Amino acid sequence: MEYEKLSVIDFVKEIRAKKFTAESAAKYFIDRCKKSKKNAVLQTFDDALTLARAVDKKIAAGSPIGRLAGVPIIIKDNILYKGHISSAASKLLSNFVSPYNSTVVNKLLAEDAVIIGRANMDEFAMGSTGGYSAFGIAKNGLNDDYVSGGSSAGSAAAVSAGLCLAALGTDTGGSVRCPAAWNGIVGSKSTYGTISRYGLIAFASSIEQCGIFSKTVADNELLYSVLCGKDAHDATTLPIPKYTPAPFDVKKLRIGRVKEIWEMANNIPTIAQYNRVFEFFEKAGATIVPVSIKNIALSLAGYYTVATAEASSNLARFDGVKYGAGDNNAEGLIELYKNVRSRNFGPEVKRRIMTGNYNLGAEDFETYRIGTEVFADVKKGFADVFKAVDCVLIPTTTDSAPRLNEEITDPVQLYLIDLFTVPANAAGVPALSVPCGVSSVGMPIGLQITCAKHADNKMYAIAKYWEAQNGKI
Repeated sequence: MEYEKLSVIDFVKEIRAKKFTAESAAKYFIDRCKKSKKNAVLQTFDDALTLARAVDKKIAAGSPIGRLAGVPIIIKDNILYKGHISSAASKLLSNFVSPYNSTVVNKLLAEDAVIIGRANMDEFAMGSTGGYSAFGIAKNGLNDDYVSGGSSAGSAAAVSAGLCLAALGTDTGGSVRCPAAWNGIVGSKSTYGTISRYGLIAFASSIEQCGIFSKTVADNELLYSVLCGKDAHDATTLPIPKYTPAPFDVKKLRIGRVKEIWEMANNIPTIAQYNRVFEFFEKAGATIVPVSIKNIALSLAGYYTVATAEASSNLARFDGVKYGAGDNNAEGLIELYKNVRSRNFGPEVKRRIMTGNYNLGAEDFETYRIGTEVFADVKKGFADVFKAVDCVLIPTTTDSAPRLNEEITDPVQLYLIDLFTVPANAAGVPALSVPCGVSSVGMPIGLQITCAKHADNKMYAIAKYWEAQNGKI
């Protein structure tokens, strides 16, 4: 049976109907992972079969089973899973075994999901193509000649290539939505604070969060309903009611077209596809509303000020004393720090630590302050815009995935990949990338749907409508 052709929702329906076993499906996907040449999955988990057998026993006994019964899921390598390696794709943590479960892992397990492996990524989630993993780059799930996108490169490629039915990543400035767009799948980041960050290896705590990869919007919505909610272990989580899907009427939909974003997007190679999106919704009866957000064009600069500052602080703990690689030959503490960090951190991690330390220095702290002010302007701007519209539509990226042999190495050009995804992180609003056609080279691009804080259900309703109608464009 070709399990990879099933959606998560259909998989659960069929396993409940006893059309196959969770164990047979788990073995099938683990075998696909081991045979894959994508370098998307760093390790498969032997105890996945134990989880699968437990699901089969529940079904055989007629016991209640979870909403994700037997679903094979892969988690990004910076999400802690007790008793399993979580290396954040870094040499420094290559043998680090998680001492506890992240909250998102606990929630998956509580709903009888089967976690089958850990996914490749940019080291410590710092990168936009997947090219900064200590274990080699992950290839695009659809075409080996192209990158997968970062930093959640392996998670996106695994879903796209049928190595699992869904995956978790993390999104700090677009690290779920960018690879989702480039792999032709759905990728979401929710309202900041709705999904717990407890048990994520931290990069930039005030803006990063767990995100979801899936083949369909409905699957993504199901996983969000499982993962969202207040967590006593994470003070940034919010008390939210039980998830309820939102009603939808396209004729009542008010869509914001952000002036500053579309001025920047005017010359991107895929602009024609995005213009057709607005034409499609307008013909369907939606109202297009021109809106403006102060300083949204500066979001990227603000992001690389705030995120690097937080990264330099969060990664200070990786010094060779408590975590990961050490150096028994170092003469003194300072030499230990130097040796461990210089030998085991990759070039992008070092670059961001140095930049962050500079931005937090007494002489340049003004830069950091301005960055936080930009974020405040963008957050207020989105809040004001959503008083007038239901959503805003934004390109996910400026183009489709680069070729592997043309991978971008210039840091500034790499950072520009996040141009359209960063604003949602700055504002803490939910954003979802859904497939939106292909580029001139035949590779997929994504449309980003962004809604107000706590309007995640509205975002999913709009995305499901787009997905259902997309073939008509």
